[in-house]
Amino acid sequence: MSSESIGTRDVIEAFGLEGVVFFPYAEGESSPLSVRASSFLSRVGVPNDYFFISRGGPEEDGDAVEEEESVYVGSWAADEDFSFDVPEECKSWLIVGHFPCAAAALNPADDHIYAFSYDGDGKPILIHRDLESLVRSLITLKYFCEEREENEDLAPEELRTRVDSFDRLPFSDEASEWNRMYEEIVDGIF
Repeated sequence: MSSESIGTRDVIEAFGLEGVVFFPYAEGESSPLSVRASSFLSRVGVPNDYFFISRGGPEEDGDAVEEEESVYVGSWAADEDFSFDVPEECKSWLIVGHFPCAAAALNPADDHIYAFSYDGDGKPILIHRDLESLVRSLITLKYFCEEREENEDLAPEELRTRVDSFDRLPFSDEASEWNRMYEEIVDGIF
């Protein structure tokens, strides 16, 4: 993977054709998304595998989703019946997918990606500067885990170094889902 922009080919090479979810392109006044974010979601897509389950991803058994999945942070938090409330300004953010212990949401005002921990307090944690950084980080994680299966001596710190080379946000907050996954890699359970 080069340092150039991420493309559909990069995501498919890492996750396979069935491991990419594309979102419909939305433009104009009907969409809260920026043209850049909408274009990225429809052109490049978002990975869907056991590292990150895309909001629009298929059910594990391949059946269609019976209930419509929550699209916005506010309805997602209400549907999940969490013991916390999300801030009012976050309720209209788009859920793009789920990490093992957190939902990832796109703030359409600035295209930043935030995490909402399932066991947190409802406050968003900034984890990526944009969708491209999220996808690049997920590709980096996937390749790192594959390399680590081949070479057990590959230090977990190498993952942080690789991700930090293009975005320092994923590991900048101690409560970040990226730090949680990193600790599980260090402990040998991820």
